[in-house]
Amino acid sequence: MDIAADASMPHEDAHERRRRNLERLLDPKSIAFVGGTRAISAWRVTRRKGFAGPLYMVNPLQPEIDGIATYASVSDLPEAPDATYVALDPAKTIAATATLAARGAGGVVAFGAGFSEVGEEGARLEQELARKAGDMALIGPNCYGLINHVTQGSLWPIDYPAQDLPPRVAIISQSGNVAINLAQNRRSVPLTHVVSLGNQAGIQVHDLIDHFAARPGMRAIGLYLDGLKDIPRFHDAALRALRAGVAVVVLKAGESEVSAGIAMSHTNSLAGSRELYEALFDRVGVTWVRTIPDLLETLKVFATWNMAPGDRVAFFSCSGGESSMAADFADAARLKMVQPDEAQTRALKQILPPYGFVSNPLDLTTALFGKGPELSAAAEVLMRGASDIGVLVMDFAGEDVEPGSANLTMAEGLARACKAAGKRAAVASMKPESIPV
Repeated sequence: MDIAADASMPHEDAHERRRRNLERLLDPKSIAFVGGTRAISAWRVTRRKGFAGPLYMVNPLQPEIDGIATYASVSDLPEAPDATYVALDPAKTIAATATLAARGAGGVVAFGAGFSEVGEEGARLEQELARKAGDMALIGPNCYGLINHVTQGSLWPIDYPAQDLPPRVAIISQSGNVAINLAQNRRSVPLTHVVSLGNQAGIQVHDLIDHFAARPGMRAIGLYLDGLKDIPRFHDAALRALRAGVAVVVLKAGESEVSAGIAMSHTNSLAGSRELYEALFDRVGVTWVRTIPDLLETLKVFATWNMAPGDRVAFFSCSGGESSMAADFADAARLKMVQPDEAQTRALKQILPPYGFVSNPLDLTTALFGKGPELSAAAEVLMRGASDIGVLVMDFAGEDVEPGSANLTMAEGLARACKAAGKRAAVASMKPESIPV
């Protein structure tokens, strides 16, 4: 039955209809794919991933694909789909969107380019697209699609890695290619969705922040931004996420004059000055990172610990060089390193070799490498202080994480000590590839 024919829904206001349609689009029970090569690819990906609901392929030029019958137009679909992937030129995208809206479909991902990012005529077409979408959830145009790791109800034209992690993180990207790269990461980020937003003719960043911040179990939302179209609504959505205990982490481009121009031509977004965005992010508790690895690792931290308070860290290593770099990092990140008091210093001197130096960061020296009990004893002493988290700085030797290995023994030693002190524990590395997945 088409949603438009359901007489129980007229009382809903436009905002509520859009909110509910966004839920249908992001977690669909039925999906249609409209168009040629890209749409067919997305249809095949979702079939391979094992989506449990009905999948429809609309292509007037091919009566069947892979032995499955297609539909000549969206008007021929047996139901109004929750989600539709439209990969057509601008005029046909507008026409298909209008038909879907009239039938009561949930939402559309508009893949095609040629809208506001190309100038005045494209902007007019984009306004028409948004008008025809009505209360449907419209993502795009000029976007790549969306991935749903929970149900595999994805609208995404290339394969993406499966994961077996509790879904706690959503990623929203204005860049399609950046979204692809983030989706392909191998850093054990526990993703629920990846959404490529494109020009934001309908759904904008703040809409998705509100949606994901309200999802049970969500810990963090990652953003790749060229710029913001509605700063007041972003401000309010980010504050609501903060109050809900969901971290918002942003990687923002467009800081230089050249990249700001690229941002305008890319998704028609105003990049703005670094100082103004920094003030905005500080005001609403958004974490601003500078690189893709920083974005992914920060999301992983929030997914593991949620938004637990505390900025006091105790570092442990078996290297003076690593200790020095850890101290420099903490200073740059505005973290506090509480130094051991006299009683802690005396206790630590009983554990370290005679040439060991007591401080935070604590260099255990190579004499204690691989000795879990000694590391645990030292960590228990230092973590009795005011530190909120203990961090072991250690590069794993290849995949040396077998039971009884030196690396794992040390990591387990720190974990025991921090657990006994009621504190958090982490392992950090000089190189990302030195942390085994």
